[in-house]
Parts: sequence; structure tokens; C-alpha cells
Amino acid sequence: QGVMSAILRRGSGVSEFLEYLVRYGILTPEAASRARSACASTGQSVDVVLVELGLVHEAELARHLGDFFGLPHPDSGYPDPDMDLVEALGLRFCREQLLLPLSLSGDRLLLAVADPFETTAADTVAFRLERACELRVFPRSAIAAWFQRSEGADGAPGAGGRGDPPPP
Repeated sequence: QGVMSAILRRGSGVSEFLEYLVRYGILTPEAASRARSACASTGQSVDVVLVELGLVHEAELARHLGDFFGLPHPDSGYPDPDMDLVEALGLRFCREQLLLPLSLSGDRLLLAVADPFETTAADTVAFRLERACELRVFPRSAIAAWFQRSEGADGAPGAGGRGDPPPP
């Protein structure tokens, strides 16, 4: 089983998250139903749907996702990733999966993700680096902004490495 399966074993699906937001007064039942329908019809992740529909501000949503999954919030702001870890995983892989490896401490890798429901990328990172992943939920735009800053003027990767993931 993957490192993230423990999170999902708790029954923490998108519907449960939307009900969580209703229970805490973040969404109305109608808004949750609208978001659920939009997720189903578009295939978009719940964070994208909620933000695009204007139902929840992105930074607030990241905090709610973290709370829902029992994940700590970043101590202050959104730190830059560890460039050695980005290079080990490949800049392109990290950008495509919208994740940032923040730090490595012992056998734990601190990993920023925008969508904690999508567990495949975190499982892949854990496998490649042979470390358990400890997630932090960042707003999608905060992760994307880091990649924009890391690219050169021509759109090519800057000092962040080759951009190709290592072979498994």
C-alpha cells in the first residue's frame, strides 16, 4: 500500500470534504452540491472547482484541506523547495505533478502539494526517494508561482536542474 493510503482509509473522499465544509459553515449545502456536480462533470480536482466557482478563496481552501486531512499548516508563508530534492525528482516531474519537496529530515520528506486527494505523485516520490512523505497543503497558485520564478526568460528551467525525472 502507498504512503498516502492511510489518509484515504479514513474515508476522506471529495464528498466527505465537501460535507466537512458544509458542517463548518464554509459552504452552503447548495454550493457543495454545485461543486460536487462540477467535479464529476469536468474531472477537475475539488480545489480547482471550488476556487474557479468562487466558493472559497484559494489560501483559505488550502488551510481547510490541511485541517480536513489533519496536516499541519506551514509555519510562515510558503517556503521554497530544497533544490537538491527538486533536481533528484526532476523539475518537470515536480511541475507536472504540482508538488514541491521542501526538506528531508531523517527518513521523512516534507512535501508541498496542492491536491492531497491525488496520492499517486506522493507515492511515487516516496518510492523514488525511499522516504515517507509528510504533506503540507499549499495553494495551487503558490506552487505554480514558484515554478514560474524558477524558469528562465525563455521558459526553460533555470538553475533547478534538467527537468526530467530519474528512472524508477
